[in-house]
Amino acid sequence: MEITVTDSVKTHTLNDNAVKQPLKFNSVIIIDDNELDLFITEKLLCYGATVNRIQKEKDPLDALESIKINGLPDLILLDVHMPAICGFRFLDTLKEFCDDIRSKTKIVLMSAFFLHEPELKKKAASCPFIYRFMDKPLEVEKLI
Repeated sequence: MEITVTDSVKTHTLNDNAVKQPLKFNSVIIIDDNELDLFITEKLLCYGATVNRIQKEKDPLDALESIKINGLPDLILLDVHMPAICGFRFLDTLKEFCDDIRSKTKIVLMSAFFLHEPELKKKAASCPFIYRFMDKPLEVEKLI
């Protein structure tokens, strides 16, 4: 089986050999205000990893409430540019009520604009509990 996603910058292809070691996550939250990006990210994640529970949130404030109630997931896939609050503001709020975030969860900051916004990439690199930052669409093999 092969999945190909094309955006304006490059084509990403996942095939059966793309992920050498299977990734496993008990729980994942995908936070993105764009319904299509939520759908694509979920499908690419499910194809390249084993996930017991995926929660999709269009509103980062709803995701924060969920984390307050249920605790941190294994993985947070977080869009940078959202109208309610941006990804960085989400992280600032998250660290107010979650201790030792980096040891409990992997946070991947995602944007369609990292290639074109070096300042955004620099800001993401300076945040101590961001595991990785990636251009959209998600490349599952880079989560390792």
